[in-house]
Amino acid sequence: MRDKINAFISTGNRAGLLLGLAVSGLLTGAFETFPSFPGMLLQWIALVPACLALYALADRAHAGEESGGGVGGGGGGGDAKPKKRRPLRRFFSLYGYGFVFFMSEYIVIYHWFLSMYPLEVTGMSRGYALAVVLLGWIGLSVLGSLGGALIFAAAVMSLSFCRRRLQLLMPFAAASAYPLFEWFETQFWTGVPWNRLGLSQFAGNFTATLMTSSFFGPYFTSFLIVLVSALTAYAIRYGRAGICLPLASGLFAANLAAGLLLIAFSPSAGSVTAAALQGNYSSTEKWNDSARLGAVDKYAEMTYSAADAGAGIIVWPETAVTYNVTDGSGTDIYLSSVARNSGSVVAAGCFEPGSHGSRNVLRIYLPDGTHVTSYVKRHLVPFGEYIPHRAFFERAVPPLTEIAMLENDLEPGSGTYVFDSGDMTVGCLICFDSIYEDLARESGADGAQILLLSTNDSWFAESKALYMHEAQSRLRAIENGVPVVRSANTGISSVTDRFGRVIGESEPSVEATVTAGVELPAHRTLYSYLGNSVLAVMLAVCVFPPLYSLAAYAKARLQKKK
Repeated sequence: MRDKINAFISTGNRAGLLLGLAVSGLLTGAFETFPSFPGMLLQWIALVPACLALYALADRAHAGEESGGGVGGGGGGGDAKPKKRRPLRRFFSLYGYGFVFFMSEYIVIYHWFLSMYPLEVTGMSRGYALAVVLLGWIGLSVLGSLGGALIFAAAVMSLSFCRRRLQLLMPFAAASAYPLFEWFETQFWTGVPWNRLGLSQFAGNFTATLMTSSFFGPYFTSFLIVLVSALTAYAIRYGRAGICLPLASGLFAANLAAGLLLIAFSPSAGSVTAAALQGNYSSTEKWNDSARLGAVDKYAEMTYSAADAGAGIIVWPETAVTYNVTDGSGTDIYLSSVARNSGSVVAAGCFEPGSHGSRNVLRIYLPDGTHVTSYVKRHLVPFGEYIPHRAFFERAVPPLTEIAMLENDLEPGSGTYVFDSGDMTVGCLICFDSIYEDLARESGADGAQILLLSTNDSWFAESKALYMHEAQSRLRAIENGVPVVRSANTGISSVTDRFGRVIGESEPSVEATVTAGVELPAHRTLYSYLGNSVLAVMLAVCVFPPLYSLAAYAKARLQKKK
């Protein structure tokens, strides 16, 4: 069986390589998009075909040749007479293989774009709407795959340098490449980190396999998931099953045991009852002039009801107030009275004027009515809240510039705006902020014991994007060991405990108030101190093999001259 697998996924069988990469990509995308208990377990081996392809391509790159035949068992030998291949052509070949894997993953993940049609809120024609939806689905998939393919090609080259003296390092280098790609995706406006491997691990409220993220962050979890597949694939291609398979199963078991222990023995420092309000105003409705004042009154009534139910901290959805609010204005005075009369901390989503435009904010009022701070959204949504390279896109792709509801770009914030409510230290996030782990970690580093998350997901209708976006906030809860109170205009609104477990949740597209008690953490997580420093170790693992080989080559040349 092992020989047959190696022969099928080999450099002599391009169809086998492509199929292995596509299958792994499709499965990974499906498990991230449709998490379940079987998928949670299967994700740990779903990347075995992709890792086999990675090893086969590394073998060919190591030899510097193009294979002409099948691959036998053991060391991937048995190739026919090779043919020399130019380095640039070889790189683009590797790039193409990587593109197939990531495109297969993304095309599943971003399928929810189709549910946004016909984009009625934008007022554009159905033809334009279809073009925008397809461009979002295919375009974002392609953009993500372009970066992923680059990391894939670099990973193959790194592994190829392992083949001579560092072969046992290959699974670890392979496992380091994917988290580096996940991080790479967060560095540019074109990258949307919607494909975190950790999303596949949410099977209901069982979150134990994710808990080590509180030590080393989300990229460490991704590393472990890929490493189990990489070790299994190594046993298939190169042998050493007696070492690799026990190590793979031991890593899974150790990670699971560590998670269970963390959940059982992490101390708390008191508790608070929190509420997330969901007024069920869609993006189409909330911008109507007739609905604006009525929405504010409705959220005020919901606030009083939540306070009567015991909520000490209450969150309104993103831009529940759809106009600028300034200190001393009528709306500011009204919101202050709502907080004072309810006796609760109130976080109201609205706009505020900035230096050259508006800002998307959460205005925070203490129980005495004091406006203590305003959290300003830090990571704005491209084509939703601002148009990147506006002049170019207005000429090249006009439909994209018509998605935004606002005439002018919003201003991003630059700080955590963490505040002391008297009973706890509170941090905030708004919508897109929650999919970038650094923003939540900065709040945790500033001492936040709870995160208030205000969002508008009505764009997603009732697609899987709702659940994927909520799952991102659950990852932030685990990484920082803090509860998250998530309020969405039309859902999903929820209260998540510090272990990423949902303890209160609304259905989408209904009016609802989600109220639940949550424990506050007694101390910060290790991740809030270390941040993503584990990425430096992963980068070193990938860079070390070529540097080692170069040093060995230089040493051999020097000795030869002597």
